[in-house]
Amino acid sequence: MVGTSRGRYDLLASCKWAKAAPASALTQLLEQRDSMPRAGGAKLAIFARGFSSRLERRAAEEGVTLIGIDRLFE
Repeated sequence: MVGTSRGRYDLLASCKWAKAAPASALTQLLEQRDSMPRAGGAKLAIFARGFSSRLERRAAEEGVTLIGIDRLFE
């Protein structure tokens, strides 16, 4: 998923249906961001039913927002 404004990417997100999305989901998202022009400053997010503890740690370090199924309908 992407969100844009004024010709720049403001949001890049990945959606996973895994019970516990792996840390590789963040690696993929970072690689995708790095391959897109004008996406360097985009906010990153991962939507999933749950997250592995390694992904939670890496996301906290990288400033990536994790949105679990429990938060989708708030």
